[in-house]
Amino acid sequence: MGHRDRHVRRLARLGQCRSRPWAKGVGLLCLLLPLPGGILSAQDGGLNPPSFIAFSNLLEEPGLIRYNRVEAISVGTRATFGSHGWLGDLTVRLGSADRKPNASVVLRRRSTFGELFVEAALGLRGTQPFDAPLGFENSVGAVVTGRDLGEYLREQGGRVGLRAFDGSWSVAVRAVSEQPVTVEPQRVWSLFRHEGLNQPAGTGIERPLANVNQTRRLLIEGILTQVWGRDPHRPSLRFGANGFANANYGGVVVRSALKLPMRTGERRQARPMFSLHIQNEVGAVSARAPAQDWRTVGGSWSVRGWEPGSLRGSRWVIGRAQANVDLVFTTVGAFFDAAVVGQAGQPFAPTRTRGSSIGVELAFLDGAIRVELATRLGQPDGVQVEGGLARPW
Repeated sequence: MGHRDRHVRRLARLGQCRSRPWAKGVGLLCLLLPLPGGILSAQDGGLNPPSFIAFSNLLEEPGLIRYNRVEAISVGTRATFGSHGWLGDLTVRLGSADRKPNASVVLRRRSTFGELFVEAALGLRGTQPFDAPLGFENSVGAVVTGRDLGEYLREQGGRVGLRAFDGSWSVAVRAVSEQPVTVEPQRVWSLFRHEGLNQPAGTGIERPLANVNQTRRLLIEGILTQVWGRDPHRPSLRFGANGFANANYGGVVVRSALKLPMRTGERRQARPMFSLHIQNEVGAVSARAPAQDWRTVGGSWSVRGWEPGSLRGSRWVIGRAQANVDLVFTTVGAFFDAAVVGQAGQPFAPTRTRGSSIGVELAFLDGAIRVELATRLGQPDGVQVEGGLARPW
C-alpha cells in the first residue's frame, strides 16, 4: 500500500477525510506542526481523490531531522500534494544554531517519456553534486563520531528542466539560477568528540567552510545515471555524470561503482560470500569556476582516514577498492583509498596534493550500520575511526 493510500484510509476511518470548509485550516496546522501524517482530499469520500495533500512526520520520514556544523539540529515538516496532473513536495525547516529558515518546493508533471520539473529553494545545501551531507546518514555520523563530511553554502534560486528515464537509466537537463551565500560554522558538539564537531581531533582549529563566490549565476546542467545489473548476487555497475556550464566556465564529474560477487563450489546458488567493490571518481572544473565548485577530499565519501576537507582542488581523481567477506552477523572488508588533487592549468603537484589510506570496515544489518578503521599512508598520526548508518557510495 502506498504512502498516500495509507493516510487516506487512516483518516477516512477517523472521519477526518472530508471536503469541509475547515479542511484548509487543519491542513495549515498540520504543515506547521510535526503531527501524525494525513491527507485532506478535495473530493468527498477521499479514498481516490484527483487532488490531494499529505503531511509527513518525523516517525514516517527520519530525514526531516538532521544535524550538521551549520544548523546543529534542524527539524522540518513535509507536504506532498497533487492536482490536475501535477505532483509537488513542499519542505520547510529551521536550524537551532543559525536560526535561519529553509524551504523548498518541487513541482513535477509526468508523461510516458519522462517528466517536467520546477524547483525553488531557499536554504542550506551541499557543494558536491554526488555527496549527500544533508542526509540522515551523515547526521548520525556527525552526532556519534563528530565528523561532518559536508561542505555547505546557502542558496537562493530555482531550477526548471526535463528528465527522461527508464528502468535502468535517467538523463536530465535543467536551467539553474542561483545566488550562493557564504555560511558560518557554529559551535556544535558530538557525543565522543569534546573538541567540537568543527575541529579535527586534537588540533583546536575549526575546519573552515568553502569560500563561496556570492555572485548570482545562471547555469545549464546535465545529469546522467545508468545502472547495469540490479541482482545483488550478480555483477553490477553504476555510472553517473554531472556537467554544468555558462558563458564563463564549466565543469564535469564522472563517477562509477563496480560490484563483483564471487561464487565458489557449492555456494553458487547461495548468497556470495566474497565480493569486490571498485569505485572511481574523475572531475574537473575550469580555472574561472568559483571555489564552491572545487572538490574537497577526505572522509567516507572519498579517502577514508583523512579529515574532511584535507585536500581541495579544481581537478581530481579518486579511486577506492574494497574486498568483502560475508560472515553470519557481519561483513568484514579490507580497503585501499587514494586521491590526487590539482588545480586547472597546472600539473598535478607531488605529495601535498595526494592522499591514500588502508583500513578495515565492519558492516552490520546487511550494510545498514558500518564502522571503519583507517590509517593514512605516509602520515604518522595513527588510526582514524569513522562510522555511519549506510554505505556512502
